[in-house]
Amino acid sequence: MSKSPDAFRTISEVSEWLDTPTYVLRFWESRFPQIKPVKRAGGRRYYRPDDMLLLGGIKQLLHFDDKSIKHVKGLLKTHGVKHVMSVSFDLDTQVVSPPSKADADDTAEIDQIVKSKPKAQKKAPAVEVRVVKKGKIAQDTAQNVDDDETDSETAEQAAPKEAAVSIADETHEAMAKVRATEAARVEAVKQAAAEKQAEDSDAKEWADLVPDGIKFVPYRIRPAMDYDAGAMGEIETLYYSLRMARNSMKRARKQQEQRAR
Repeated sequence: MSKSPDAFRTISEVSEWLDTPTYVLRFWESRFPQIKPVKRAGGRRYYRPDDMLLLGGIKQLLHFDDKSIKHVKGLLKTHGVKHVMSVSFDLDTQVVSPPSKADADDTAEIDQIVKSKPKAQKKAPAVEVRVVKKGKIAQDTAQNVDDDETDSETAEQAAPKEAAVSIADETHEAMAKVRATEAARVEAVKQAAAEKQAEDSDAKEWADLVPDGIKFVPYRIRPAMDYDAGAMGEIETLYYSLRMARNSMKRARKQQEQRAR
């Protein structure tokens, strides 16, 4: 990834890094309460480095070691989050998923959840009941014979026209389905582009709130004996800059939530 190791990632970026669909990441979040990404207005998720390492460890255990979700839950409970994070991939390493039984298990469980939702039952069509008086049975029978002969002749004459109309209707329905499918595809592409643009915009807003002095902080801090008095002064300055950045982020988030209301 081209971002700083301390930068926040969107769910699309984490999905690309882990080679895992976004809906699977959301599914893991529902199964493992230890996954707690930062959520902004609109439900957008932003993952910190520790969040990504936890997801990477879960990915390693489920998809590479073929462990079950129940087993991973047990590891988190007995050994803690740090243990699962320790088996994660490096943040700079692009993950390539192997063929795994866990993928099928996750997909099957998600499909089961979708299928378990109750469906609306269709109402039975109303049945029309007609009562015929006994005195009219013979008269109606004779009339029905004449009507049947006339209807038969009319049906033979109308059959070619009805066939042509039926073919035209089927063609019209097929074209309508094609147009609807194409419209749905175009709408889906537009929606995906809008979501991507919104995520990029939010990520830029987060980056603009962080001072340049903080963006280039070393990823690993050296031992205390390596710092002189001047360096300690710079660390204090950095500390107060971080507090100012945190307060700016809180104010920006509060203003955005107020605008959303």
